[in-house]
Amino acid sequence: MLSDTPERRLQVFWRAFKTWSGIMALPGAFFLIQMAGVRLQSANPLPDLLLMALYYALAPGVFFGALGATALAFLGLPAKKIRTLLVGIVTGLVCPLCFFGALIVFLPKNEGTLGWFLFGFIFALTGAFAGFMAGNAVLSEKMVS
Repeated sequence: MLSDTPERRLQVFWRAFKTWSGIMALPGAFFLIQMAGVRLQSANPLPDLLLMALYYALAPGVFFGALGATALAFLGLPAKKIRTLLVGIVTGLVCPLCFFGALIVFLPKNEGTLGWFLFGFIFALTGAFAGFMAGNAVLSEKMVS
């Protein structure tokens, strides 16, 4: 069952996207902080740090935030609390696991693949939390009819 109107779906999407993308950018930001010390000693530290911020924090936040908010906009209803929370949690767990699982399958098997597995596990746990919080944000918002 879809949300009632396109305007309501847009409200649900925007409310969920802000919460979801912000939370999903956190693991990449933590990894970025660790790498910043190394990059500050390079010849061009600022462009390197901006590019790394795009790769590690902004891109995963926007990508997984858009996937999760779209799932909440089309499958979650603000009137149904359990369904909305379950859609958020399941989408938050499944999307990162599928994405990083595909990377593990298609990339060569070496030590770097284990890193992708750990990165995917961290993003899956963060995604489940983000889905729960985005579902709560959607449920707490008064939707304009």
